[in-house]
Amino acid sequence: MKNIIFLDIDGVLNDNSSDDFVLESVNVLKELVKENDAKVVVISSWQGTGTKARRDKTTKKLSSVGIDVYDYINPNFNGELGDVSLSSRAIGIIDYLRRNSSCNYVILDDEYHNDYKMMCLNYFRPNMWVGLREKDKDKLFFKGVNLNTLNRVTYRYRELGDYEKSVNNLVGVLKKVLEKKKKE
Repeated sequence: MKNIIFLDIDGVLNDNSSDDFVLESVNVLKELVKENDAKVVVISSWQGTGTKARRDKTTKKLSSVGIDVYDYINPNFNGELGDVSLSSRAIGIIDYLRRNSSCNYVILDDEYHNDYKMMCLNYFRPNMWVGLREKDKDKLFFKGVNLNTLNRVTYRYRELGDYEKSVNNLVGVLKKVLEKKKKE
């Protein structure tokens, strides 16, 4: 059975004051991955709307400190539990777990804990001003997927808005221009 770490970045690997990673936080994550033979699935807003360019940039930044990205959640969902709206991040995790239910997991995130609590999801909330710490390792555990809980959530893929589509198109055009300049 696969172990999955759902990873937020801000407040987990950094102290929310910059994009620079905190060395202790990075080392704790690497130890968790190694000790539990775990895979990292990124849930961070660093991936934006899930464009390849944003994901490549995030993967490169994490790889530079020795963290391999296994996968990303899809951040483009709307959903609810009854009449309560849930964050697109929580829905993305639920969608991922539904499709990969034969795994154990833990969510490392300094936000959205109310959604996780309401859904009985297994999460750990580090101190957002210091990130993940050595002392936090004893509080983390992997838990199996409970489909009975997850199946109570209704959700649908959210179509990208006009702004998001135009940004994605602009990124595509800029890439082509850069590739053309490189060839010249």
